Amino acid sequence: MIKNIAPTSFIKQMPADTRAFLVKALIIFLAWKLLYHLVLFPVRIPDQQLTFATASAAAFLYSNLMDEKMIITEEKVNKQGMSYIAVHAEGKKLVAIADSCNGLELIVLYIGFLCCFPPNLKRQLPYIMFGTIAVVVLNAFRCYGLTWMYMHNFPLADFFHKYIFKMAIYGIVFTIWLKYSKRHLHV
Repeated sequence: MIKNIAPTSFIKQMPADTRAFLVKALIIFLAWKLLYHLVLFPVRIPDQQLTFATASAAAFLYSNLMDEKMIITEEKVNKQGMSYIAVHAEGKKLVAIADSCNGLELIVLYIGFLCCFPPNLKRQLPYIMFGTIAVVVLNAFRCYGLTWMYMHNFPLADFFHKYIFKMAIYGIVFTIWLKYSKRHLHV
């Protein structure tokens, strides 16, 4: 027989540290969404800069590793008016990097997770800096890889875009979180 547990009693049974973590996570999530959608999104800060940096890094990597000239251009999608940065080679658009692909949400998720633990800036700051740089660099290599795949008509490019690269980046972020959590919890 399954026992009915009221949500309030379930919450009361949670360890205090877990409750504090979940409350902080909810506050950070709501604060970020409000800040992003009400302030940052309308003016595309930092989306525009991060998307441009990601496209520039992918074009730079491709140009230097493959010795082929890449060009980036800013374009707009007609109906939604969304901007994106396109990477071109030999007159062919290879990759279009939209703001949703610039890694900002993952960076915020990563930092938000770290901030849900009790504050210890001496420990958190190196993880925040390293993790943020890691996400930006990994995303640049992801876009470089996609550019290469589309340039060479790699048949699994869409599969890599939708699944493999995401699993790799999220796996690395999860591993950093796990390392931070174990050190924090002294496991």
